[in-house]
Amino acid sequence: MSSIISTRDLPQSLLSAARLVGYTPHLASTYDARVSYALYIPPSHYTNDASLPVVVAVHGTTRQTTPLLSAFQEVADTCRCAILAPLFPAGLNGPNDWDNYRVLRPSKQDAWLGDTQADTALLNILDTDVPARWPGLDTGKVVLAGFSGGASMVQRFCLLYSERVIAASIAAPGSTTKLRTSQEWPEGTADMADIFDGRATGDLTSIAAWQLVVGSDDTALEGSLESIVAAAQGWQERKDDVDWEQLLRSRMVSRRELLETFADDLAKEGVKKPSVEIVPGGKHALKDVAPAMAQFLKDVIGDIAR
Repeated sequence: MSSIISTRDLPQSLLSAARLVGYTPHLASTYDARVSYALYIPPSHYTNDASLPVVVAVHGTTRQTTPLLSAFQEVADTCRCAILAPLFPAGLNGPNDWDNYRVLRPSKQDAWLGDTQADTALLNILDTDVPARWPGLDTGKVVLAGFSGGASMVQRFCLLYSERVIAASIAAPGSTTKLRTSQEWPEGTADMADIFDGRATGDLTSIAAWQLVVGSDDTALEGSLESIVAAAQGWQERKDDVDWEQLLRSRMVSRRELLETFADDLAKEGVKKPSVEIVPGGKHALKDVAPAMAQFLKDVIGDIAR
């Protein structure tokens, strides 16, 4: 059978057996089969007419989606929503490409690496793939939640597609885009319209709630693979005038600093400045920040229900 089997094609009693509710398999995106997605849909809440809200939970650089779905299952069960976890594999734009998805599209200088568009892939999943199979899910506007590299993607998606976002939880990002026209994408927004087909920064005040969260012990500096390699080369060449450790540090920044800068940027855009939530004892691990993220999601979905 070549046509998509929708939940409308089966009686409610067979949806679990068909793996169309509960934990689903990873499904290839029709936009780019290298990109996939999986869902957790609470069986007791799903019907074809349910219009369940959707939380898009985006993985970190290690690409682990199952822990995300598991961490937020209780949110789905208690708040009547679905969790969708896209998977963007490493290496889409070259053998050393760890970061393709978190910048959405390559910068001008990196365009030679490929034309993967993580934003377009996610929008296709929301607008085409999911509605075709699950008419009972509302993907018009979604709640976003991301950890580490996934938080970087969430932050940038919010800048470009604020009209599609109800609320956003941004946990321990490794990089962010500053609202600076003096810097090019992905560090700033100077050439954003050229890269994203004329799109500029959206109305960030339309996003109802923001969570910026990081663990108190998540203090290691963060940088891209390329920046680490570039600094390491200075050490390998043993140049007298290169302080390789200082060079590495100059290319890196702490996750808390990134969140504080973004909070300031939001305030300048007219958003009530969100405080950066610090999880006591939390390291750079999803399990440490997931409870705080889950509580935020419960509050947001509860507001939608009301």
